[in-house]
Amino acid sequence: MSFFLLALGVSLTIAIIIDILITTLSPNGSGFITSYVTRYTWELYLRVSNHKPKKIFLKSSGVFIICLVLTIWVSALWIGNTLIIYTDSYALLNSDDQPVTTFNKKLYYIGYVLSTLGNGEYKPSNNFWQLYTSIISFNGLILITVALSYVVPILEAVAKKRKLSLEIASFGMNPMEIIEKNWEKDQFASFVGQCQELKSEILLLSQLHLAYPILHYFHSTEIKTSLPICLSMIDEVINFVNCAIEEKPFKKELGICNLNFALTTYLQTLNAAHIAPAKSTPPIPDYKHLKLKGLPIIEDDNQVKENYNEIKNRRKLVSGYLLTDGWQWNQMENAQQNLSLKI
Repeated sequence: MSFFLLALGVSLTIAIIIDILITTLSPNGSGFITSYVTRYTWELYLRVSNHKPKKIFLKSSGVFIICLVLTIWVSALWIGNTLIIYTDSYALLNSDDQPVTTFNKKLYYIGYVLSTLGNGEYKPSNNFWQLYTSIISFNGLILITVALSYVVPILEAVAKKRKLSLEIASFGMNPMEIIEKNWEKDQFASFVGQCQELKSEILLLSQLHLAYPILHYFHSTEIKTSLPICLSMIDEVINFVNCAIEEKPFKKELGICNLNFALTTYLQTLNAAHIAPAKSTPPIPDYKHLKLKGLPIIEDDNQVKENYNEIKNRRKLVSGYLLTDGWQWNQMENAQQNLSLKI
C-alpha cells in the first residue's frame, strides 16, 4: 500500500508540475490536464444552458474555468506531496518529538509548507525530509506565483477580443450588410483601407489564443462583442469577395489578401482548443439583392457555387467554431443591430 501511495503521489505531483509549466510558459497551448478540464467544463456549461448562446449564465464560464484550473493545480500539488510524505510514518515530528502519523495532520503540514515555510508545530524528522520540505516550499512558491500571474494576460486578452469584435461589428451586423454598406459608400475603398489594421489585431489575437486556449471559453452573450460571430462575419465577407465578385482591382488589394491570411492563421489555432469542423457545409449566401445594387457579381451562378465549393472545408471549420461557442450559422448570417438605451 505504501508503495502504491508513493507512486500515486509522485505521479500526481510530476503530472501537475508539467501541466502548470506547459500551460503557463509554453506559447503553444495548454497542458493535457488543463486542456481536458477547460474543454469539458465548457461543454457542461453549454448543456446546462441548452446551447442557447444568449443565456446570461454563460458569461461566468471563463472566470469559473480559470478558478477551477487554479484550484486543481493547487489541490493536486497539495495532495500529491501529502501522499509522498504520508508513506513514511516517521517523516514528521511534533513539538514533543513524537511521530505524526495521521493523513490529516500531514495534509495540514504540506499546506503550510507550500504557501510558507511552516509554522513550527511540526518538523521534518531527518535530513532527507528537511531537504524535501525546502524543495516543495520553493516549488510551491514558484509554481503558485506562476499560476496566479497566468491570469493577468488572459484578462487583458479578453478585453482585446471585445475591442476587435466591436470594430468588426461597426462595419455591419451581418456579412451581406457589411458588403452592401461598404459598396454603396465607396465601392470597398474604405473597407480595404481598414483591412491592414484588422489584420494586425487578428494576428495578435491568433497568437494569444494559441498561447491561452482558455480564451475561447470567455463567452459573450451579445453578437457585437462575440468574437466567433464577428470573425465569422468578416471571413464570409472575404469569401464572398473571392468567390462571387468579378475580377476587380480591389479583389487583389494587398489589404484583402493580408486580412485573408490573418483569418487563416487564426483558424489554424482552433485545433489547440479542440474545435472541429461542422459536419455540414454552410449554405451559399443569398446575393441576388446585391446584383440589384450594382455590385459586380459573377453572372454564372454555377461558377459561384464551384468557387464556394473550393473553400467548403474552411467554411465548415468556421461553422464548427460558431457551434462550439453555442451559436448557429444562421444567427451570424442574419444578425441585426439591437440597440439598448437602458441606463
